[in-house]
Amino acid sequence: MIPEWTNKYIEIPFLEHGRTPDGLDCWGLMYLIYNLEFEISIPSYKDDYDTTDDLYSIELAIEHERSGWYEFPLGSEKLGDVILFSIRGANRHVGLVVGDGYMLHIMEGTEVTLERYKAIKWVNRIAGIYRHEKMLDWNCTDIPWDDGAAVDFGITG
Repeated sequence: MIPEWTNKYIEIPFLEHGRTPDGLDCWGLMYLIYNLEFEISIPSYKDDYDTTDDLYSIELAIEHERSGWYEFPLGSEKLGDVILFSIRGANRHVGLVVGDGYMLHIMEGTEVTLERYKAIKWVNRIAGIYRHEKMLDWNCTDIPWDDGAAVDFGITG
């Protein structure tokens, strides 16, 4: 099941360097959810790149951030893991595993969406799946917001 809290992020618009519900870029979505839903503070990095097309600076920020994360193979991902995607030959996009093979993510020109990360569009672009060090021993019952509430989007297959 996908947690009910995901609904409040769906359709938030894209905003370069966005870190609030008024607008987000892909790392801004991770930043906001980790802080509000998981109560884990992660760096913003909003001043570390000019635009989401600044591939070099984004790759540097990603490499720096990896130190607090552990990589897991596809198939062992769980709620809260961050999926790193290679787009146009560079590791430059992230999405958040929310359950049932779905991720929340946002790209320029879109809004936050719920999408299958194992779909043809994404699966071959996965560069890694990462779990934050503070979530290594967590399961869904450990996560501060988990009250058992989940939402069934009626999505199958």
